[in-house]
Amino acid sequence: MDLTEYAALDAVGIAEAVRGGEVSRAEVADAARRAIALADPAVGAVIELFDEPLALPAAPGARTTDAVLAGVPFLIKDIGATLSGVGSEACSRLAAGLTGERDSQLVRALLRAGLQLLGRSATSEFALLTHTDTALHGPTRTPWNSAHSAGGSSAGAAAAVAAGLVPVAHGNDGGGSLRIPASACGVIGLKPTRGSISLRPYSDVGFGWVNEFMVTRTVRDTAALFDLLAEPGAISQAPPVRRPRVGYWVHPWSGVAASSEVADVAGAAAAMLGEWGATVSEAGPRFSWEAFAEAQFVLFAVLHRYSVDMTAAATGRTPGPDTLEPHTLAVYHAARNLDAGSVLRALDLADLVREQLAVFFDDFDVLVTPTMPKLPDTFERAEVGRLDDGPDEIKQLWASRGTFTDPFNLSGNPAISLPLGTSSTNLPIGVQLVGRWASEPSLLAYAQRFEQALPWAGRRPPLHVSTIAASNRTR
Repeated sequence: MDLTEYAALDAVGIAEAVRGGEVSRAEVADAARRAIALADPAVGAVIELFDEPLALPAAPGARTTDAVLAGVPFLIKDIGATLSGVGSEACSRLAAGLTGERDSQLVRALLRAGLQLLGRSATSEFALLTHTDTALHGPTRTPWNSAHSAGGSSAGAAAAVAAGLVPVAHGNDGGGSLRIPASACGVIGLKPTRGSISLRPYSDVGFGWVNEFMVTRTVRDTAALFDLLAEPGAISQAPPVRRPRVGYWVHPWSGVAASSEVADVAGAAAAMLGEWGATVSEAGPRFSWEAFAEAQFVLFAVLHRYSVDMTAAATGRTPGPDTLEPHTLAVYHAARNLDAGSVLRALDLADLVREQLAVFFDDFDVLVTPTMPKLPDTFERAEVGRLDDGPDEIKQLWASRGTFTDPFNLSGNPAISLPLGTSSTNLPIGVQLVGRWASEPSLLAYAQRFEQALPWAGRRPPLHVSTIAASNRTR
């Protein structure tokens, strides 16, 4: 299979080619492996490529080639969804060598549907930062400009899809970790409604803030994956709103400065919705950012300390500067001052803010915001925290990138980042659409309309399989 042909196909397109006998599963997997070998050294998205693709045998009498996504190659993020015996190291020196102990329902569902698991993708250490450059694996770059970060924490997933290594890749989102790298890499990142995607074997992750899903390049791939992975009853059957009420908000709730370029793209997206019949107002949720930031810090910090302690117990290593990066260790240290009373107070604050956020969707069907308040960081200037950071500095760092995305992990509303703009320096700009609970069909319908009006799937960044392959042919 030609690499340029492979990289041009989305997941549905690859499955159609497999079904039609134009290409075999093995040929697709081989093309994906060659694509990774060609382009990933410049991107840094893939931290492990398996010797052979992982797949599940078809059930008796079933034909996996009939499945909508059969034969499609994908990657799993190095934290979150796991398979027994497959590496799960959170891109951390502390966790190096650890493997999954249980099978994730999400990964097994993908394998049962006939997809092929090729390997693992990069994340920021323990998924704490929305900038990915780890001591264990190095930087993950947006394929649009190698001097800029692919974001995080699902950076490897977004960069791999944007660069044409795989058409879709698994990620998770506890505070924008799917949407932010999708914005930085010019692809699609959907955070589904809380509870719509199974977290088994766990009943909950991150006090309900964390969601599992996938990064894609086309809306039809996003829709096909949501149909495959959504729990029964998770999809709303309500009829589409004929004249949706849309609020757009480009003023960061945290008070950090927002780039005029990203604000202009979000404003233009809201205006397009108005042209398509929506009632559009400049309006956004009113809530206490201070209460939100305190709840987020306390809950994430105690969860992080627990994860680090469990990892240390499993590996026999000691948490410290030789095993953890400065920000990860700073959060671990800050959590030492948090007791049960701090957690209970944080849960009360979270309930308060959740209700304040919910009130907005009593009056509005969709909220439009920038995904990120600014363009992707350069590695040279990226804020990655210091070892001596305390709670205030940690909260400020998290707010600098997640001000538009984080609140909807708390509220549980579905949110999707779409690559609707490009900066003057040719970096992608994502726009976030947030919907009411279980309104993924409506969000995907809006996304499809945007995709038709502003087609992005055919854009090719400089660090793309087809671009690099063409360059090699001309040498």
